[in-house]
Amino acid sequence: MKRVENIHINGIVFNIEDDACAGLSAYIDALDKYFRHEQGGSEIMADIESRIAELFAERAGGTGQVVTAEDVANVIEVLGAIEDITGANGSAETAEPPKQEKTVRRLYRDPDRRCIGGVCAGVSAWMGIHPAILRILFVLTFFLFFHSGISILVYVILWISMPIAKTTAQKLEMQGKPVNISNIERNIKNQLSDADLSSLRQFFNESGNMINRFFGVCVRILGILAGIFMISCGLCAIAGITVLPFIENLLFNHLVEWDLLTFNELLKYIITPSSLRILTVCLWLIWIITVFALVFWGMRLVIRFQIRYYAGHAALFVIWLCAIVVAVVFGSREALRFSLHNSLNEPETFLQADTLYLKTTPSPKLSGNPAGMYFDRENKCFYGAPDIHILKSDNDRIRLDVRKQSQGENKLEAYNNAENICFNVDVKNSTVVIPRFFGVAPADTWKFQQVDVFLYLPEGTVVVFDDDALCFLRRRGVRKKDNIRVMTEKQGLQPIVEKNNSEN
Repeated sequence: MKRVENIHINGIVFNIEDDACAGLSAYIDALDKYFRHEQGGSEIMADIESRIAELFAERAGGTGQVVTAEDVANVIEVLGAIEDITGANGSAETAEPPKQEKTVRRLYRDPDRRCIGGVCAGVSAWMGIHPAILRILFVLTFFLFFHSGISILVYVILWISMPIAKTTAQKLEMQGKPVNISNIERNIKNQLSDADLSSLRQFFNESGNMINRFFGVCVRILGILAGIFMISCGLCAIAGITVLPFIENLLFNHLVEWDLLTFNELLKYIITPSSLRILTVCLWLIWIITVFALVFWGMRLVIRFQIRYYAGHAALFVIWLCAIVVAVVFGSREALRFSLHNSLNEPETFLQADTLYLKTTPSPKLSGNPAGMYFDRENKCFYGAPDIHILKSDNDRIRLDVRKQSQGENKLEAYNNAENICFNVDVKNSTVVIPRFFGVAPADTWKFQQVDVFLYLPEGTVVVFDDDALCFLRRRGVRKKDNIRVMTEKQGLQPIVEKNNSEN
């Protein structure tokens, strides 16, 4: 049985066997002794230890496994033995290359060759081309698509999504080079020499850092504002659903006067009961999950707390999508029941009279509303107000046309709904009695039934309205003494008083 020790490499704790720990310590001490007097030796050793920690984490499957002597040997083989690094004569120029690992280029922002954010430099390193090529292409697209700003938008998205290559290992991975001691040493020394030779690059780096910090602050402020807006929308939605019953009672029942029929009761006579229940559940689920998402993600943008229970959020999102799909399916199915329109024309009725008496039949006591739709709670049926059109006839006879209209899922259903409308005009000699309302059979639901009555009068025909029939005119300024009217040639139906005055 081998003894196991705990060691810290690059801030990570590893469990390692005692013989493996001795070999690793000797290897690191030899490297430290070799690079101690080299330019940038401390930076090289820090990157080497970081690379050793990465390799141990990959080979041992995490920090909880025990690092063996074989793992240490494999790491030394990848990075290079001390003899291979220093060479036979203690010179790095004669060193043999270490074991080559299969490397994959990774996309990073390059901080060493950047002008602004290092996006073009990082993408060019990943593609293996010179960064000047991408910069020229970016400038060209900027001028070609200046009005749309698509090039700037793409650059900002890449700046946000691409991580910056901070360590030497990340910079080597960006270039697709093996992360071994030789490449680490070469990269750091190149950076040091470049830093000594180029003050302009240092200026760009500092400018890029300032722009990056400024951009980060702007994004943070926009995130906070977006979070506050989302929270406000969620709170407004909660307040709206709280006061909705009072608004419904005020607008629907008092101002519109639906004969004490509430909005929910009205829906029961228009939408299929099973569909109404499903739609109600779906709409409540959509509303609750939407409000929760607005408040939760708004607080997340403002406070930036840790997100937990990803499975729960994913489940709520799936439920939200399913509720929307089910609501759309059942809502579309109910809408199809009103999709087609058809009409029915009653046989025409002809009269011959100089004076026509227009009356209405007694009707149930129903309050008026602008929609022209009424409901009888006692008989569980709907009523509607017909539209009366009094027009000039093209001959010397009085003609009466009645047209019934309705909607349905298909033409036949719409025709049957129109045919089932209860509306009969009574004509006796020179008297026409028009019902004040038409009725819908209790077995039928409201399908926007409509009745139009067309009364064509020859010129000079006098019409005498009773007091209730004056409502058919639907005009402003109608007075009770104007119940006697005459059909004129150009102005249509006019009060008989105005005709007499004009003659005098």
